[in-house]
Amino acid sequence: EKSLEKLKKIKERFITKSGSKVMKSKHTNVKYLPLKFNVPIATVIYGNKIAIIIFQKPYNVIVIKSSTLTKSYLSLFEFLWKIAKK
Repeated sequence: EKSLEKLKKIKERFITKSGSKVMKSKHTNVKYLPLKFNVPIATVIYGNKIAIIIFQKPYNVIVIKSSTLTKSYLSLFEFLWKIAKK
C-alpha cells in the first residue's frame, strides 16, 4: 500500500510538439515545442536509467542504465523545458 501511495505522488513533466494531446493527471505538467519539432521517439528518464521508445515500425524500447547519460539527458531536458511554451 505504501508503494502505491508513493506512485500516486510521482510528478511528471512532458515536452511534446504543439497540438499534441497528453493524458494528464494532477501531477502532470506539459509544455510544447513548435510543430517542426517532430521526433517519433519518447525519452523517459527515471533514476539512473533512460528509456528511449521508438514509435515507428519496428517498435522498440531501449533502456540504458548510466548515471552519466542520465545527467546529460536531464540537462538537455531542462534546456528544452526553459524554451518550451505552456
